[in-house]
Amino acid sequence: MKHLHRFLAIIALILPCAAQANDAALYDPAPPADAAFVRVINASGEAKVNANLSGISFSNVAYPEVSGYYVVKQGESEFQAGEKHEKVTIAPAKYYTIAVLPENKIKVFEDDLVKNPTKARVYFYNLSNAASASLYAPEHKADIISDVKPGESKSREVNALTLQLTIKADGKDAKALDKVILKRRAGYTAVVAGKKEDPKAFAVENSVQR
Repeated sequence: MKHLHRFLAIIALILPCAAQANDAALYDPAPPADAAFVRVINASGEAKVNANLSGISFSNVAYPEVSGYYVVKQGESEFQAGEKHEKVTIAPAKYYTIAVLPENKIKVFEDDLVKNPTKARVYFYNLSNAASASLYAPEHKADIISDVKPGESKSREVNALTLQLTIKADGKDAKALDKVILKRRAGYTAVVAGKKEDPKAFAVENSVQR
């Protein structure tokens, strides 16, 4: 009996540690002190985008799709996507998303981090021509993120749960998305691109290339 009690005590100590380790694997890692995390969205309308920033290659990013985050050194660097060359400034210890848009344009977003360990953070980018776009949860009859202007983004922390999502463009249902499983301490990205009459959209869990 004495050995049994000792065994149970050891198990009680191990299980919380294992749970914390699994939980930590979901959490957005902190960027290095002298670098940042950067990813690329292809909202250009081109089937594939190949981009480069500070020697990091973002290869064959499909339309519409988002790459994983890569570590990029701080400072001013040249971002290249096709024939587009543009200087961007990368501040350390940040997360960035660079959107490649139609007509050879780019837009740089600074992404918020997950702050509450009991929540998930949802990021929504309106890269379409809709004057206002929203991310809507039909089952809950509520906007997750509302009124995002063209070329802008918003994010918010939400409870960890499974959601069916719909993109609304100018107040009308425009695109239904697959269900997403929102895990605590993880980030999820939804994007709408193209024309509001025939939008392209997706939702995906954020990832970091290690």
